[in-house]
Amino acid sequence: MEVFVPATLEDALVTLAENPDAVPLAGGTDLMVAVNFGRERPRRVMALRRLDELRELRVEHGRVRCGAGVTYSRMLAELGDRAAVDAARTVGSPQIRNAGTLGGNLGTCSPAGDLLPVLAALDASVILASGAQERRVPFADFMQGPKRSARRPDELILAAEWEAAGPAQAFLKAGTRNAMVIAVSSCALVVDRLRHRVGVGRKLQRMGAVRLRGAGWILPETPETTELFQWLVQEIQSVRGEATLLRVDRVEPMTDQDIAALFHKARGVEYQAVVQGSREILRHLDRYHANHRRSITHLRSKLDGLKRELDRIQSIDYLKAPAGERARTLWETTAKRLRAAETPPRAPGGRHRTSLPARGSTWVTRPRPHIDRIASAWLIRRFCDPDAKFAFADAADASRKGIPFDVLGADFGHHGEDCTFETLVKRFGIKDRRVKLIAEIVHEADLHDGKFTRNEATGVDLAINGLVEATPDDDDLLARGMAIFDGLYTVLKQKT
Repeated sequence: MEVFVPATLEDALVTLAENPDAVPLAGGTDLMVAVNFGRERPRRVMALRRLDELRELRVEHGRVRCGAGVTYSRMLAELGDRAAVDAARTVGSPQIRNAGTLGGNLGTCSPAGDLLPVLAALDASVILASGAQERRVPFADFMQGPKRSARRPDELILAAEWEAAGPAQAFLKAGTRNAMVIAVSSCALVVDRLRHRVGVGRKLQRMGAVRLRGAGWILPETPETTELFQWLVQEIQSVRGEATLLRVDRVEPMTDQDIAALFHKARGVEYQAVVQGSREILRHLDRYHANHRRSITHLRSKLDGLKRELDRIQSIDYLKAPAGERARTLWETTAKRLRAAETPPRAPGGRHRTSLPARGSTWVTRPRPHIDRIASAWLIRRFCDPDAKFAFADAADASRKGIPFDVLGADFGHHGEDCTFETLVKRFGIKDRRVKLIAEIVHEADLHDGKFTRNEATGVDLAINGLVEATPDDDDLLARGMAIFDGLYTVLKQKT
């Protein structure tokens, strides 16, 4: 058995990306039982006990975040949600409660998992991370059946989050004896009188509304914001709440400048989070050395997340807060620095390879292809080699299995400001105008650096992301994705 012992979350995600068959191990209260009974014999195990990032337990602004590495004993001592505390109390012996973790319950997804009914009743979300991205999955979608979950092999469970729901909670468990027993049946109930009020407030904030003195919320009047407010009023009234929608020309005694300042302040706080995240990436890059290349993938994931948040804030920045331009400028500077770090250094005097692979070659890229890799595969087969075959492998094995592309350090990969698709266009010498347009779309969707203004990028990227979520098989995903680019190429013919 091979055992990995990462010291940081970043190291753990890189290790899991390179060894997706490694079994995460925290307390071991489930895995060791399976091993002792001969039901499992993992070849690789990744120990998580050193990861401080998984032991976070906090409550902020009415929202609870419980890290995957939090033990049942800590839940008993520190959690305020009664149902979760009662569930933790029923888990095994004190020794088991000191070792077992929330992540173990989620990772195993056993129907007997004591915390799982509580997470369902609380409408919790499960936070998952891989080297490429971090995603949030509602618990109702995470648990897909007995011992089946939505976690992918290269993902690690980071935490669970839920809204603090007040004291009206209960957890009940039935077993063959009174204590230290596996549940035959369990039930969690939560009566949340505040959830609708909290939920409405959060929705208003996500719309970009700001609160006046008292209970009123305002937005600049547009057809879109009016419709958002109308839907929200309808939702409030559906749960017997009261809401009134008014159109006003002014709010006495406030001036237009006073109202604009409220919006600028609200957006400024959100933009500051993007600024802070960009500065953290820049600080990491300042300490960056060539022997730390594995951390770049994690930084790329963080930067992409910041871009999504920046786009969201700008979509509700109705009065164009001054902080917005500063945040975008800093993000673009960070993106350029990261692209430079992603580009592998070339040996002095080295000659750039100009020969292309032989016809019928196997091209190899990383598993779970996204827009750049899918578009690149389409380009290879359509314009270079109609007999090309495609395979998937980790970065370390790609060169042994064929011609690597969109793999860190590969000749057919990111170079300078170019994504892999653009590199291939230049290497193949393709002059087709429609391909040039697709290159701009892929570049913007993949890198989000604002180099090209292509409105199609958001839609194409969304379609590919939806395909990725709905298609578990990589070969099928690649084939379906390439069909999207066939259609895009045809549509662009009508516009050019």
